[in-house]
Amino acid sequence: MNQIQNRRTLFRRYADRRVAALLELHEILFYQNAGDRRDRLLMNTMNADYQTDRVALVQTIPETPSAVTVLCASESWSTPVPDRLLVGAGIQRVIDTHRQFEGALTLSRFRRSSIFSDSEWQSLWDSDLLEPATALLSVPVCPSNAPVAYLWLVADNGSREWSSHDRDLAEEEAVLLARVLDREMLR
Repeated sequence: MNQIQNRRTLFRRYADRRVAALLELHEILFYQNAGDRRDRLLMNTMNADYQTDRVALVQTIPETPSAVTVLCASESWSTPVPDRLLVGAGIQRVIDTHRQFEGALTLSRFRRSSIFSDSEWQSLWDSDLLEPATALLSVPVCPSNAPVAYLWLVADNGSREWSSHDRDLAEEEAVLLARVLDREMLR
């Protein structure tokens, strides 16, 4: 990666933020060797760009449709999560919802979705994400040769409204991650 960094952390225009974020991810993929360090750097970069508390790339398990395994995560999780199995009624509902609707899901603990039962909703925010959370942007990552995965951007404190720009950029990044998964570079 370039040793000289002349990047602003907050961009005035979405187009500038988009180009900077995608360029930074591409630089990581081109200049870092595949492995845990590179994958963690990808997640940390997204975490910083979205100004979230935690980021993870999770993948479905064909034999266990109500669970996901964590492929890689940002360092901001309080417990080590790579290769950890995440299960729960809330996670199952998120996966089922992705199967019904295309695109990113934006969820906020303070605005319960009618798709979730009360117990699923409580489970998602209190325990399924391993730590209490308040907002989730879940984006499908659809590789051609690997099981479906999801990019999860998680906020832990306070309300978070995900902008259309957040969703659009996360969906673009999901396409990039799908290519990485297809080439078996993650894991």
